Amino acid sequence: MDPAARPLGSNRASGMSDNEGMSKVSTTRPPLPSPRIQGLPRAQDGAPTARSPAAADGMDAPVSVKPGAVPEQLSRLRAAIQHVVSTGAAEGPWTDPEGMCLDLAAKWQPRLAAMGFPARIATTDPALGGGSAQVDGQETFAGKFHAYVVVDGGPHGEWVVDPSVRQFLEPALTRGPVPEIFVGSHAEAVALFAQEPQALRVELHEDKHLGRYEPSSFASLVYATGRNAALRMTLE
Repeated sequence: MDPAARPLGSNRASGMSDNEGMSKVSTTRPPLPSPRIQGLPRAQDGAPTARSPAAADGMDAPVSVKPGAVPEQLSRLRAAIQHVVSTGAAEGPWTDPEGMCLDLAAKWQPRLAAMGFPARIATTDPALGGGSAQVDGQETFAGKFHAYVVVDGGPHGEWVVDPSVRQFLEPALTRGPVPEIFVGSHAEAVALFAQEPQALRVELHEDKHLGRYEPSSFASLVYATGRNAALRMTLE
């Protein structure tokens, strides 16, 4: 089905909800760099890592970068998004813990484009060919319609901007802070979900696979990479 035909803010056309929640603050792991915007994950040795969206589930081997180094475009993108969220309250919500994914993507894309970022709306739609993730080590059908923004990162691949990322984590089960807006690479999406595997969910109510999704395949399912690349549509 053409996502443009869907009512904004609704996933009912694919028979799935588009909702979810917020999070608690952990006392056992370092907080994310911002309570609102996703930052660069840390490798085991304390150095950040970056990956390009290729190979299985959109990931390839990590590429080490200098400690504290973030691609310049990604730094500018995060700063621009933080500025909009901090100063644009009069324009209504820029993020939502209960979904509203298509509404929010349609709001963010023109704003980022006007700020000089090559941003497009992208959707993940199981109606285009199913969807799957690893659940308890088994390939399992799963999926829901989801909309977000992708920014062309040139040699770095693409950056995902997801202002409704919290819908994919059960708030009662998270052990650390969850960003209001995810801004980063596909590898960083995996890192975020890997921090909270016990809270991963696709459906808001009674997800029978709650907390049993393998994080890499879950990120592939949410953002239509790797095994789920056929579910991606990009709206020009």
